[in-house]
Formats: sequence, C-alpha cells, structure tokens
Amino acid sequence: MKLLAKLVTENSGQGLTEYGLVLGLLVVAAAGALLLAGQRVVQLYTDSNLAIPD
Repeated sequence: MKLLAKLVTENSGQGLTEYGLVLGLLVVAAAGALLLAGQRVVQLYTDSNLAIPD
C-alpha cells in the first residue's frame, strides 16, 4: 500500500513529461506549417525553373 501511495504522490518525472508534451506540440506545429506552406514552395520552385531560359 505504501508503494501505491508513493507512486500517486511522487512527481519526479513531471518535468520530463512536460518537456515531452511541449516537444510534441512543436512537432505537430512544424508539420502543420510544412503542410500549409509546402504546396506554395513547390509552386515557387516550378515558376522559377520555368522562368530560366534553357
């Protein structure tokens, strides 16, 4: 019973969990930004290639 109470009240891994959540949020935000901007970047690259004479 003491072990269960210790597991419930101990918070030594709390900081690591918070860093993991923040990192996960940053990864999701970066992936979303790449998805939103990706098509525009491809279009800019294509336009610039077409503008350069052979």
